[in-house]
Amino acid sequence: MILETIPAIQALSVEEKLLLAGEIWREAYAAAGPISSETAALLDERIAAYRDHPENVLTTDQITDHLRQLKERLAARRK
Repeated sequence: MILETIPAIQALSVEEKLLLAGEIWREAYAAAGPISSETAALLDERIAAYRDHPENVLTTDQITDHLRQLKERLAARRK
């Protein structure tokens, strides 16, 4: 993992790490350039699907809860 190879990052506070992550994200986003027409079309399709059926979307809390339950079931099977 990159974090382990750069001790200075490990020494940062949580707030500093979040600021750094934001800076890295903005730089990577700018360097990536425009999205392809295929990607734009896919995003348009997904937005349309959401608008047509917003009830099919899970919140991050719901996803986290589902993953926690899955993890618990898998751990129970290993016993």
